[in-house]
Amino acid sequence: GEFREALNGVDETARLVVDLSGVPFMDSAGLGALIGGIRRVRDGGGTISVLCDRPAITRLLHTTGFDRIVPMVETMQAALEALGPVDDS
Repeated sequence: GEFREALNGVDETARLVVDLSGVPFMDSAGLGALIGGIRRVRDGGGTISVLCDRPAITRLLHTTGFDRIVPMVETMQAALEALGPVDDS
């Protein structure tokens, strides 16, 4: 759907925060799109973090082990910090 298309349109070398704070529900298709987008960005040399402040979504992502492959945080400030320093070279 739209989420998968949005992730596919991202530059693979991007420093990306995926903001899930407005997402009330995520099914297996959404989770698959998220994992695919993360893999694509990482394979391209980019960095990614996920902002998730909704308990139900956070539980789902912890249960699936998602939090072991990408930083998951609850605030935008923490999400930006999780990306690490900007490399201007």
